[in-house]
Amino acid sequence: MKFIGKGITVKVVTYDSHLAAHEERALLIEDGKITKEKRGMHLVNKNLMCPCCRGSIQKNDVICPSCQKELLK
Repeated sequence: MKFIGKGITVKVVTYDSHLAAHEERALLIEDGKITKEKRGMHLVNKNLMCPCCRGSIQKNDVICPSCQKELLK
């Protein structure tokens, strides 16, 4: 989602990992506790760029070949 202006927060709760993959930040929750935080998933899908190291990745990569960190798809 893109908004013009600053200071806007939108929270989306979903079980759909494809929807979450388009967001800038995702919190994975299990049994009511945050278990993982992922940032930059929109970069992974649109720019084929690792959100951690900004290295090049392929569309089907699960782990970044440069920094070896897990990519959320």
